[in-house]
Amino acid sequence: MSKLSTILDEIGAKLVQDLGEELAQQGHKASGSLIESLRYEKVSTWDSKGIHVKGNDYGHYLEKRNQWRNKMPPIEPLIDWINILKSKGRFSTVKNVRSLAFAIAKTLKKEGMPTINSYDPTITKNGRRIGFIKHTIEKNSKHIKNKLHFAIKEDIKLMIQNVARKGMR
Repeated sequence: MSKLSTILDEIGAKLVQDLGEELAQQGHKASGSLIESLRYEKVSTWDSKGIHVKGNDYGHYLEKRNQWRNKMPPIEPLIDWINILKSKGRFSTVKNVRSLAFAIAKTLKKEGMPTINSYDPTITKNGRRIGFIKHTIEKNSKHIKNKLHFAIKEDIKLMIQNVARKGMR
């Protein structure tokens, strides 16, 4: 196995871990299903190697201020989300989940997502509610660059040594 392959595994695992931590700090851990869905896979073509990090589709809505502004979002996912939070003790006094879902949908239509009040310190531990991917990549970019440079350098050294050994035969 090449050094690059090993390093790509390390980088992929670290990104998945850091993305999950950033989501949790931003307050995006109602059911935990997005964090649990995060995974990476190594990809390789004839001229490149890399990793793809994947997760549940709705993760892209949490990356940037989304397009719900001036549109009514679907109610059913909101009902599911409220029920998850109710099972964890939030919204425990809510009697009519559907009415709350409609109220949230109206607020999302008016303000977009994330809503203004979602920046409350009881919700977000780091003051962010969007940009979990961008922040994680920026935080890790120097580390990733250094690891990749090291791995490529080591693989090139190994290739040169192998060519030199074959030439001495």
